[in-house]
Amino acid sequence: MFNSDYDEIVIRRCQAYGKLIKFHTDFNQKTLQVCLNDDSDYVGGRLVFANSSGIHTPVRKAGTVTIHDNKIAHGVSLLESGTRYGLFLLKN
Repeated sequence: MFNSDYDEIVIRRCQAYGKLIKFHTDFNQKTLQVCLNDDSDYVGGRLVFANSSGIHTPVRKAGTVTIHDNKIAHGVSLLESGTRYGLFLLKN
């Protein structure tokens, strides 16, 4: 999982209050995301996936890992307060 399969490593700190990320698919072939703080540390800013089964919002505690490919539609809900931290490993 944490080997040469990934081409880029990004640490993201987000305090973009009143903003969201619309549903999209990634340019990267694969994305591994490690949540660096708990969902309870901020209001909003939830990762949301959409597939043929519906809308899914995983509960994410610090250390939780999500992995998806570039065919999965996903976005992030409106961030209202707090700071959201994430570590991303990307396969181009």
